[in-house]
Amino acid sequence: MILSCIFLLFIVVINKKNLRDIFTNQEMLLWYFFFLLWYSIRLIDATFLQRSQVDYVSIYFINTITIFLCINFSNLKQYVTKVIFTLSLFYLGASFLSFYFLAENQLSGFINIFTLVGINFDGSIYQNIGLWLSFLILISFDYLTKIKNDFSTNKPNNLLYLFVFISSLIFLLIIGARGAFVATAIALFYLAKNFNFKNFSIVTILFFIVVGLILAQNQDNLLAGNSTIFRLLGLLNSGDDSARIYLFSNAIELWTSSFKTLFFGGGVKSFPIFINQNITGWYPHNIFLEVLCELGLVGLLIFLKILLIGFNNIRNNNIGMALSIFMIVLFCVTGSIDSSYHILFFLSLYSHENLIQN
Repeated sequence: MILSCIFLLFIVVINKKNLRDIFTNQEMLLWYFFFLLWYSIRLIDATFLQRSQVDYVSIYFINTITIFLCINFSNLKQYVTKVIFTLSLFYLGASFLSFYFLAENQLSGFINIFTLVGINFDGSIYQNIGLWLSFLILISFDYLTKIKNDFSTNKPNNLLYLFVFISSLIFLLIIGARGAFVATAIALFYLAKNFNFKNFSIVTILFFIVVGLILAQNQDNLLAGNSTIFRLLGLLNSGDDSARIYLFSNAIELWTSSFKTLFFGGGVKSFPIFINQNITGWYPHNIFLEVLCELGLVGLLIFLKILLIGFNNIRNNNIGMALSIFMIVLFCVTGSIDSSYHILFFLSLYSHENLIQN
């Protein structure tokens, strides 16, 4: 990864006439430097335990280089979107394999096909599968919104994207990824403003046809114990099974515990210590609450400024807006400052037309 970044930086440098050109349109990067400065200040009085939990590579390197490179290569965003779509198809295929296994063995719910065959990696957990399925849903729906007239025009492509959209949405309802589902629904509402509802009847009919064909194999999947719908309904019936309310309430309690924490926060990685958890992995599961309780109002205002700059830059790009909205909503229920490059990636990549010519 580091070698790839060095190579891309080299391309940026040789395509610029002077140093000033390299940092054109890098207002978001400038404000991220302010964020890093405040982050470092709040790290000064941190304990050894707090410092040991900091992901320095992500905070100081990956986030920074993500903004810089994506801004400079934003003219390639259409190609990157196609790459994301193509990679996501792998997870759609894996979902079909998982569902086929369930049907063959008359089981309900969702069994991760990777776990089933003994392959375990970061992208194989159900939350990450939900992430990639969400990419498919949003990118395919964005394509469908551009069909302004007759659906039969360019029919093979239209049917392909429609099939991907419907099947990905169904599997997202099955796999149990509640956060991805809610974030996708909100992003879809944004994209729906451009949807041609003259084709709505076609979409609806095909949707129910595909749902019927899939559920004919195993009708219990949508309401199985680990399905997305069941877990969402569980929030209303049996309460919070993922400890989100506990984490959110403690983050607010830490933030409001004193005048100092109100404005300056409790310090970097102070949250796990506040809830008496000394192991890595405990965080508020809401990036705004994490910034607020650990970096205070000062940190939150800087972070919001970064997001506002990003949204202002991509306001005319529908898929960029949708993917960014999706990521930010998702990071309201999972994700942390350490992995905020996911948000920064889309806010930067879909920004103004740029800079490096092919």
